[in-house]
Amino acid sequence: MGVARLDGLQVNEDIAFQRRAWRAQRVGWALIALLLAVAVLGFLGSGPLSRATAIVPGVMRLEYQRFARYQTPETLTIRLEPSALAGPVARVGIDDRYLHGMEIKSVVPPPRAVHAAGDHFVYEFDVVRPDRPLSVAFLLAPRRIGPVEGRVILQRPGAHVAAFRQVVYP
Repeated sequence: MGVARLDGLQVNEDIAFQRRAWRAQRVGWALIALLLAVAVLGFLGSGPLSRATAIVPGVMRLEYQRFARYQTPETLTIRLEPSALAGPVARVGIDDRYLHGMEIKSVVPPPRAVHAAGDHFVYEFDVVRPDRPLSVAFLLAPRRIGPVEGRVILQRPGAHVAAFRQVVYP
């Protein structure tokens, strides 16, 4: 049914439909803005909210990504404090459950030895400067999707454990 306008044109208008369309358009724009904000903040990969640390005070600090992407390289950094370095070799254990879900691309510095010890693998590193922190970086790529839990164990008397969690997205 035509509605007479002041300029003489007859136009079929459905104001209720037009308002619903505008509302749907605003909801769509809000969802796009929310998705963009989530991506920028790091919920879908690298970003400020994705960076995380696990700390054992005075002993070690882990730096990792909370949110990882399937088969995309990421870094797990382990920093051992000078007080944690006893002797010429530092021994760091990592859960074998965690490592079975990851592909190890490289370890910097390279370990002098790696061996299995129960439910974890032990990496041995030379301590060149015992008065300075030792940082070890594992370049890893997730091999499965979903939540992943890991533990890093400093192998020395009174073993210290740092636990962490990640979510791997497709």
